[in-house]
Amino acid sequence: MSGAEAAQRRALEQAIREHEERTTENLSSIRAVGEQCESYGRAMTLHTRELEASSAGEDPTNFFVQRRLGARRELELFVGQLVREQAEMLDGVEREFRSHSEDEQEQLRREKARVSWG
Repeated sequence: MSGAEAAQRRALEQAIREHEERTTENLSSIRAVGEQCESYGRAMTLHTRELEASSAGEDPTNFFVQRRLGARRELELFVGQLVREQAEMLDGVEREFRSHSEDEQEQLRREKARVSWG
């Protein structure tokens, strides 16, 4: 292997390592966004339960109490739906990103193998 081939091989190995690091960072970011969405959904559910508990001592026939609880439940359902849709979207993004990343990684490895065998 000539000096130029060795240098090209090292450059490709470095490119592969950098690609793997970027892939790991990006997948970690995708998972972090998903975890934040799930955390927000759990917080909404918890707050709704706390509101219901605090309203237990109020007059259950009071229009404003019922309206407030109904609005909060409706909001919780809406946020839950958004969290589920966000999770599905992030799963799709992660699958697509992995597929694209694996293709790029394979291309770099083939290029490295071509340099190795000259």
